[in-house]
Amino acid sequence: MKSSDSLVATGVVIAIVLVVIFSIFLFSGQVFSTQKLIEEKTGSGTDAEVIEGNTPAAFYEGAYVDQESVVLSIIPTSDTISDYTVSYDIEKQYGGNYSREEDVEGVSPENPIVISVSRMGDEWVDIFVKVYGEDGTLVWESNSGYA
Repeated sequence: MKSSDSLVATGVVIAIVLVVIFSIFLFSGQVFSTQKLIEEKTGSGTDAEVIEGNTPAAFYEGAYVDQESVVLSIIPTSDTISDYTVSYDIEKQYGGNYSREEDVEGVSPENPIVISVSRMGDEWVDIFVKVYGEDGTLVWESNSGYA
């Protein structure tokens, strides 16, 4: 019985990964209105946020969450390949909080910005992200929590 439980768990993980990958390709070339982005939820509870106004959003988010990690993808809505500076703060329920800033080159729908955070079991993880364009302009800001 233990091996069948393991097979079921493996199947569930594979299905989740396939859904995340499919949604990345499905939505990668689309530009959403502000209202649709606010209503859209991608992955595991990620609220897509946009800068105020009716301007199409530069990015949308997808997340994969399991017992060991949270993987947040920040995916551009444009096919243009660009470089960005990403600053993020990680707050974890059981400690180990940290902040990072990094330059990410060649970002596109096929090569999104990815932030991977390890976690323990059902630990709550908050991710606060700011993405800046090459000229230093804030182009995306997001606050997401995962349990």
